Amino acid sequence: MKTAGTSERSVLLVGQAGYCALMSRQLSEEPDYTVLTATSKHEFDTVLDAHDIDLFVVDLEFYRNIGLHVLLKLQEKWIHRPICFIASETAENTQYKHLRLFPGIQIKARPFLVGDILKALHNNLGTAYISPMYSIIDFIHLACIGRYTCELFVESFGTPLGTCTIARGELWSVRDIMGTGVDALRRLASIEHVVSHCHPTTRAWGERDVNDFWAKVLYEIQSEAPAPELAKL
Repeated sequence: MKTAGTSERSVLLVGQAGYCALMSRQLSEEPDYTVLTATSKHEFDTVLDAHDIDLFVVDLEFYRNIGLHVLLKLQEKWIHRPICFIASETAENTQYKHLRLFPGIQIKARPFLVGDILKALHNNLGTAYISPMYSIIDFIHLACIGRYTCELFVESFGTPLGTCTIARGELWSVRDIMGTGVDALRRLASIEHVVSHCHPTTRAWGERDVNDFWAKVLYEIQSEAPAPELAKL
């Protein structure tokens, strides 16, 4: 962990040591920011406990599930600040890239400018607190961009509600306590702040996402929901 600058606003960089060092040097030239870095999951957890962070910048290629880890930790602690996830251009342009995420969450592809990060901080300071909750869609998006194979376990106040299976970056199946498929996804998508944890899995239940079937369903669900006041980077 390194600190640069003296400021009321802090930026936490999460990624490999070389990536963090490069970004830290550039951001340290801005006198109005304190730059913190985390080069492991444990270090991220430690910094999160010790500091009040204004903006998170997370390299999705750092660890295979770092995006989900960050979002689960922030959800657990009810921390809702702007997050800028950095992905490769290929990963960022997935079938799910246009899904509407929690206000304040952005996926940006390389290459990008440090100025874009500072702009993200300024633009999101007042608008990242519209809702205190994340949606299952945020977690699906991050899991698919990371090309993960995993199970997202959904629960509310300790009560299991259902699971979403992601296989190699595609949503394969959804089930809840009332059934499976599209109806289950609709029910889970209407509930916020519910993903409790995720685990790797070697089994993909249900049909493969042929012709972007699940993506189309997610778009349809979101088109029916009231659009939040999204902050723009």
